[in-house]
Amino acid sequence: MSANRTPNRGKPGLSLWRQLTEPAASIQSPDKARTAQLLSSLLLMTLVGIIIDVVYASCSSGFPLVIFAAGVVVAIAYALSRTRYYNVATWLSLIVLSVPSFSSTLNDADVSEIAVRAHLVWLMLPILLSGLLLSTSGMVIAVAAIFAGVLLLPMLAPALSFRSVVGGLGIVFTTSGLMVVFVQHHRQMERERQARLRESEEKYRSLAENAPDIIMTVDRDGLISFINRAVPGFTIDQAVGTSIYDYIDAGHHERVKQCIEQVFEAGEPGTYEVTGRGLHGVTQWYSTRVGPIKHEDQVVNAIHIFQDITKRKQAEEALRENEELLDGILTASAVGIAYARDREILWANDAMAKLFGFTEEGQYLGKDTKMLYASEEEYRRAGKIAYEQQRSGRVVEFDAEFKRQDGSPFDGHVKINTLNPLDPMQGIIVSIIDITER
Repeated sequence: MSANRTPNRGKPGLSLWRQLTEPAASIQSPDKARTAQLLSSLLLMTLVGIIIDVVYASCSSGFPLVIFAAGVVVAIAYALSRTRYYNVATWLSLIVLSVPSFSSTLNDADVSEIAVRAHLVWLMLPILLSGLLLSTSGMVIAVAAIFAGVLLLPMLAPALSFRSVVGGLGIVFTTSGLMVVFVQHHRQMERERQARLRESEEKYRSLAENAPDIIMTVDRDGLISFINRAVPGFTIDQAVGTSIYDYIDAGHHERVKQCIEQVFEAGEPGTYEVTGRGLHGVTQWYSTRVGPIKHEDQVVNAIHIFQDITKRKQAEEALRENEELLDGILTASAVGIAYARDREILWANDAMAKLFGFTEEGQYLGKDTKMLYASEEEYRRAGKIAYEQQRSGRVVEFDAEFKRQDGSPFDGHVKINTLNPLDPMQGIIVSIIDITER
C-alpha cells in the first residue's frame, strides 16, 4: 500500500545542504549519525575554503601545492564522513588541522617563545574537534599524540629549545583539561537525558499497548508511523507505513482528511466518527479523537485515538427502531393516548386529537389537562382520584365528563399508568375512550 507523500517544503539551499551532509543509511545509531553529519558539515565548509584559497593563490602567486594536497585529503575525509568509515575521516581531519601548526613552527626562523606559542595555539582547534567527534578514549589518544608531537619539536628542529615549546604545551594542556571536563559533563547530561527519554518512552509504550482503544500516529498524508495494536489482517509491523484510509470506509475519507488538515494547519484537536473493518472483517463504528504532536512548535504528526462505539451505535439504532415501531403503534391506535407531566400535555396521538376535535398540535401541546374536562369540579375530582390511586403503582381507572374543542360534552373512560410511582414527576400515560353510547 502506498500514499503520496507531501513534497519537501523546505528552502532549496537547506535541502541541498542536507543532501550533501546526510550520513549513510548504514549508520543506524542516532548519536553516530549526528556525529557523522556534524563532521561532514565541518569538512564541507573546510573544503570550500580550501578551494577558494587554491583559486586565489593560483591567480596571484602560483599554484599552491601544499594547500592543494591538504584539499585532497579533506575531500577524501569528506567522502568517508558520509559512510560507515566516518571515524577514519575524523582522524584524517585532526591530522590535517594539526599539520599547519607544526609545519609553521618548524619552518619559522623566529624561534622565540612568543612566536612558537603563536603557532602552537592553533592546536586548540583539533583538540576541540576531537572532543566533539571522538569518544573520551579517542579524545585522550588524540590529545596524547598532539602532546608527543609538541615534545618532539625540539628534536626535529635543534634551533627550538624545550623551553620555547613549554608555553605552547601549557596552552595545549589547559585546553585539553577544559575539553575533558566539558565533554564528560556534556556526555553525562546526555546519558541522563537519554535515560529519562527511554523511561518516558517505555511508560508511553506500556500505556499505549495496554489501552483499550486503538492509538496510532499518522503524518499529513495519513501514513501510519505508530500503532499500539494489530488491525485485522495485519501485524503491527505490517500496518506501520500503510495508510489510515485503508482501514476506514470510503464514505468517511473526506471527513478524516479534513480533520487531519485542521490538526496540521491550526494545531487544533478534532473529532470524527467512522466505520471501518473490525475483527473478522465485521464493520464497526469508531469515535475518534485527533490531536497534534509538535516538535519545535511545528506539527509533525497527528495522534488518533479510536474508541469502539459499535455497541452504542447498535443500541441507538435499536432504540430508534423501537421508537419508530411504538410511534407507529400509537399513531395507528383507535384509542386516544397522551403523555402528561404535572397535568401538562406533552404528547398525544392522532386518535386523542381527533377525540377532542383538535386540528393542530399547538391547540393542546403544553396546555393544562383542565381544558379537556367539562368543568372545574370534574377536573378536580379526576385529579383527586388519580392522586389517591396512582401511589399504589396500579393502573388508575375511572369515568369522567369531557368536552371537545367545539364545547360539546362526552363521557369518557380513563386509564392512567404512572411511569414511576416513586417519582410521579416523571409523568403519566393516559388513555381515553368515548363511552357516551355505552
